[in-house]
Amino acid sequence: MKKNIGIILFIIMNHVFAQDEWYNYERIMLIKSQRHFILSEGLITYNKDNKWYLPLEDLFDAIGIEYKFAKNQRVIEGFVFNERNSYRIDLNSCEIFINDSKVSFDCNSFIPLDDFLLVDTQTLELLTTIKFNIQSLNSSIILDYEPLFPPEEREKRNSKKSGAKKSETSYPVEINKREWIDGLNFDQDISLDSFRSRNGDIKTSLKHETALSAEVLKSELYTNYRGIDDKKESYWLGLERNDYRSRVFGDLGLSEVKLVNFNAPSVALVGGGQKLTGAYFSNRSLLRPINFSKESFSGTLESGWEVELYHNDVLIGREVGSSVKQRYEFNNIDLYYGVNRFKFIFYGPKGERRYENKTLNISNTFDKSSQVTITGAFGEDQNDKENYSLSLSKNIFDRVQLDLHTVKNYDLRTNKTNTYYGGAFSTFFNNTLIDTNYITDEEDRVFETSAKFNFLGVNTNLSYINNTGVASDTLGHTNPIDYSWNGNFLLPLRFVQNLQMFNSIKYKKKYGVDVSYVDILSRISFSIQNLYLSNSVNVENNILVNEFFSRYSSGQVTYKFTTRTDRDGLRDSEVDYSFSNRRKHSYSGSLAYEYSPKITSLSIRADKKFKKIFAGISLEGNSESEFGIALNLSYGAVYDRDDGIHLFNKRTSEYANIKALAYHDINGDGKRDSGEEIIKNIEFYRLSGNERQPTNDRGYAFFTFIQPLTPTDIKISLAEIDNIYLRPSTIGKRVWGRAGKTALVEFPLQIEGDVEGEVELIESTNKKVSLKGSIISNGKTIKSFNIEKDGYFYSQGILPGEYTLKVECDECSLKEFTKRFKMPSDGDSLFFEGVRL
Repeated sequence: MKKNIGIILFIIMNHVFAQDEWYNYERIMLIKSQRHFILSEGLITYNKDNKWYLPLEDLFDAIGIEYKFAKNQRVIEGFVFNERNSYRIDLNSCEIFINDSKVSFDCNSFIPLDDFLLVDTQTLELLTTIKFNIQSLNSSIILDYEPLFPPEEREKRNSKKSGAKKSETSYPVEINKREWIDGLNFDQDISLDSFRSRNGDIKTSLKHETALSAEVLKSELYTNYRGIDDKKESYWLGLERNDYRSRVFGDLGLSEVKLVNFNAPSVALVGGGQKLTGAYFSNRSLLRPINFSKESFSGTLESGWEVELYHNDVLIGREVGSSVKQRYEFNNIDLYYGVNRFKFIFYGPKGERRYENKTLNISNTFDKSSQVTITGAFGEDQNDKENYSLSLSKNIFDRVQLDLHTVKNYDLRTNKTNTYYGGAFSTFFNNTLIDTNYITDEEDRVFETSAKFNFLGVNTNLSYINNTGVASDTLGHTNPIDYSWNGNFLLPLRFVQNLQMFNSIKYKKKYGVDVSYVDILSRISFSIQNLYLSNSVNVENNILVNEFFSRYSSGQVTYKFTTRTDRDGLRDSEVDYSFSNRRKHSYSGSLAYEYSPKITSLSIRADKKFKKIFAGISLEGNSESEFGIALNLSYGAVYDRDDGIHLFNKRTSEYANIKALAYHDINGDGKRDSGEEIIKNIEFYRLSGNERQPTNDRGYAFFTFIQPLTPTDIKISLAEIDNIYLRPSTIGKRVWGRAGKTALVEFPLQIEGDVEGEVELIESTNKKVSLKGSIISNGKTIKSFNIEKDGYFYSQGILPGEYTLKVECDECSLKEFTKRFKMPSDGDSLFFEGVRL
């Protein structure tokens, strides 16, 4: 007894100071079966002391294990996939009872936190016989288990019934109503900088960036201003309207409209992406890729941030944000037949880590629609030169995509305006994608043909370009490509866990250049626990650059080392250190050395969180007697008319917000009327990222940092509701967020009871009998239910009121049994005995 009390006290003492500590070890992981069925898009896991811990309730919900957690008694019980495989976990005695056997476990295997209970994977394997294969490099966990998980079985049954495979659970969409003026996301970064040059001159400046987003004129407004003192560095003003249903202006069928500033669409063999001032429109689907065989990704990447891009769990690109170009661009990424899953991992200067996901399923790209997809843009670039583009796309015979393009743009380097015309033809044979592109500038022409397929687990793209003299951003302007052969290969190296390789080989000949080139990009990546290593060899136009990069994380501390070499030897090396508990303060430092000019540079930064803002100081200097000091201030704010102002210590302007509530729907009309009060002390959670939020004193659960233009699922937790018969009509809802807008998600709850019982046949017979059950109210059948072979029946969702239970049997001597009953106003589980036919 004393031992058990000591164990409980030890766990409670650990719980008191463990919250902030565990927060620093979190990692969002993809959970999938060995058949690559996605069980959870984002489960918050924890990696500490060479052990992986998972939230028990969220994991069991994802894979379909039944459980009931009696927190006061510290007992968990249920069954693993089948009622015959029952279990009972006693956290007091640290024992697991599986059927008739008993196994002891380390009491430290279960870690209670405020929001959930953590369990290490070793104990989970003991309980479930599932092997947890941790893929640290690509942020995923593969569950090795031969039978199908319950979610897999449901999908298999649904695909047989409908003839189409469902890729995910779909919740009803909550309409995000538009307003003339609504919401406000605002953030600001201010830095007072003083710099001493090598000749002794001192210059002091105020660097500032301000951004806001809101709903204005029933559209999304976004503006960003960056400057130094009173000098403008850059400015952006955009007004957009997007609708995943393609109803921006009702039946016109448009899905996107952009005004003022926007990025020009990208066209194969031509390029795009430049900032234009004008208008953009499209009726393309927001659920499917823009192009059949390639996709481009771009977005904001602030100075000091890094982003890694994974394609089907293989690292294919990494970019670092700079003060000059605060943007990442991954252009013309190959798409392959089947599922193309992209994961973006962002690393911030203050220890931040953020994840974004996008999945493009090429097998579902060809639908039955006869609609012509139109994308158009026109405006002036930053040189006040006219630009435009128009693209038409049509699906033919459900397996061929035909595209037509015309583009006009200006190139500052050659001071020349070019007009292009062309198109593309794409299709697939079995699991091979065939893609052909053609462009002409009215004088010359260029075409590209490619084949993409998977051979022995290697995603492969082979392409050929032939050009008679067309110059463009993609082909080059001064010395455009004459012809080229190209091969890209995504290669998971299965013989070593977490070892992967990406290779790109291009043989090309340029106009005006006598020699031909062989461009090579070969990147090999490896990770073990918290150590990540990669080596990239890049040869372009006979210029060799080799980069070795490593990152090691240990709790609150991250170390990075980068070194680059060329044909002449070492170019530069850099060592970075950062410490962050993400709740109070962060420190970072960088030491770099350039070998050729022999310059050593040192930078140090410290930030402290004051409630909801970050303030700090940064120092920099080098061996050339150049020194700088800066005072930094950054914060983000979200305003909601019902819930007031929320302050954050990071940017908010590029994100959407969601507030969720639950109310007692007394009249059952699904609308919140006067007198139907909001239910407080309820927890909601967001599936992407597994973020949990309890309701505040107003009854709202507030979520921000929602990725706009993508669906976000919000689920309600019923754990804290006292009346177990107070239930929602749906456990989850889907929202399409818009930047600067706070979407309201309402969950109506009603009292719903259950009925169950057993039917007994009076006359024993070997004949098969057909039993039918129903529940009747005012002469109308409101529920029909199945009756099992042993006579058991169950039906739920019965509202308070008076009903009649009816059981029918055509083969029995007594054809019908009826019984009146009343469902109480607070709900109940009613069991019927004496149902005899």
